[in-house]
Order: sequence, then structure tokens, then C-alpha cells
Amino acid sequence: MKTSEYQTSGILEAYLLDLVSETDRRDVEQMISTHPELQQYVVQLSGQLAAQFGQGLVPPPPSLREQIALRTEPQAVKPYEGPYERRSNQQTNDAHKDKSDYVDVQVSNTHIQVHKYWRPAFIAVFILSKIFLVFGLYYYFKAQSQADEIQRLNQQMQQTPVTAPR
Repeated sequence: MKTSEYQTSGILEAYLLDLVSETDRRDVEQMISTHPELQQYVVQLSGQLAAQFGQGLVPPPPSLREQIALRTEPQAVKPYEGPYERRSNQQTNDAHKDKSDYVDVQVSNTHIQVHKYWRPAFIAVFILSKIFLVFGLYYYFKAQSQADEIQRLNQQMQQTPVTAPR
């Protein structure tokens, strides 16, 4: 395959995105190593892909990096390895295949964390529930005392003799 065919076929993009098979990877790496113009094109293409995928990214707040660093071991966090470094370190990574590339984060906070806009709503619901509880108890005891008063009056009416008017 000619270098112009490699440039237009899309295999270089797939190679940079790590979407090719092992045989295609070896073929592309061989072509890149033998053709300097193809190597220059791959470097330019990787820059374009990085710019395209990096567009609109928002960096995390610095406090997040500090929190992660405090919760992990210093050896557990690996620096980012680009596509070329990852392939060149493939032999060293084969020895550590059982280790995961992800960092286990353990949270020691047992409190429920709520977004700051929901806090006033929860506080208002809590206060309103207490107010309704007080009103409910007040009206319950008021109704109970009225029922006791009615029962007392009924007993009193039954005990007093009825006299005929004269």
C-alpha cells in the first residue's frame, strides 16, 4: 500500500484511536518506521485528534486532585501515557496485567451529601412537618377534651330527674 493510500484509507486514524487488530498495528508501525513523510503525517494527525477531542473540556477543580491524592497511595496513581508510550511499554505492562488501571477510591464519609439548593427545601419540609405535628396534637387533644365534656354532660343529664313544668 502506498503512503497516500494509507493517508486516505482511515487506518492511521484507527491506529491512533487504538481500534486496529494486532496485524494491522504491526503493518502500520512498519510503514511509519520506513516512511518519514508518513511518520510526520501521523504526528500531525495525532495533534489534530488531540485538539478535536480536547475541545470544550473543562479541567477538574484543583481540590478534587488533592482529595484523590490524599485518599490513594502515591504509587497507585499512574501518570497519563499517550498512545505511543503505551505501545512502547507493552512489554512491561504484560507483567502487570492482573493489576487494574483504575484507582480504588474508598469513601470514609458516612454523611448524606445533598446539593446546596436542596438543603433549604429539606429544612422547610422538616420545619413544616413539626408545625403540622404540633397543630395535629393540639386539635386531637382539643377534640378529646370536647368528647370528654360531652360524655360528662350526658351523664349529668341522666342523673338529674326531669320535672314537669307547672
